[in-house]
Amino acid sequence: FVRNKTLYKLPIATVLRCHPHNVDLLHSRHPASHNMLTLRFFASATLFLVAIASPVDHVAQTFAITVENLSYKQIFTPVLTVIHESSVTIFKTGTPASLELQYVAEDGNATMFVQLFESGLSGICGWSVGSELTFPGKTYNGNVTITKPCQDPHISIVSMLGISNDAFTGISSVPLDVQHKISEQVTAYDAGTEENNEDCVYVGACAGSHNLRTPGLGEGFVHVHRGIHGLNVTKPGLSVEYDWRFPVAYITVSST
Repeated sequence: FVRNKTLYKLPIATVLRCHPHNVDLLHSRHPASHNMLTLRFFASATLFLVAIASPVDHVAQTFAITVENLSYKQIFTPVLTVIHESSVTIFKTGTPASLELQYVAEDGNATMFVQLFESGLSGICGWSVGSELTFPGKTYNGNVTITKPCQDPHISIVSMLGISNDAFTGISSVPLDVQHKISEQVTAYDAGTEENNEDCVYVGACAGSHNLRTPGLGEGFVHVHRGIHGLNVTKPGLSVEYDWRFPVAYITVSST
């Protein structure tokens, strides 16, 4: 899509002076020929300016998504991908997580996001949710298509690190360009919605867990996760084998 619209902002007189035919237009000794050339120029100039001014909505454009799990023992829950206008934010560090993000980060459940998108939320251009878990060393491959007009498309991706209280990974509000591939190594984030007690009673991926909400409050804002420290291995709890280092995932987005 066109990023430089400087020419559209110029006065028509300036465009005339810059046109390669201006010598013929200004110095023609034949009035009839001059008028014909002038009419032709204005017709072509009008079409050119209309082409510049017409917005590009990107409808039906499809993007291929890959999310590689770089961790040792963490499992990624089904990947949620959404294309949206720049006015929409799926998550942002330093700010409280939305209820929809909380459900992804604590339960790996994207249902609330899907319901929000299906309700007609303004600025949502297209979305998809994977159907399977992504195990360590494996890669999720998916697609997302722009289904509604999108003037300034951005992409966000989220997936829970399943063996944690409220850790997730992904990208947020990255500008999309059909001519350029996105390749990013990404960290793990803490949604800040649940205490990181590492107690299996509160971690859904643990065998026999009821995935309860922790009695203690979370940090209250999204931030880079501090990892797994083996705080409650005797309860049982998570061992440091489920810890990770940066990066935890490698994400690519490319036009198909």
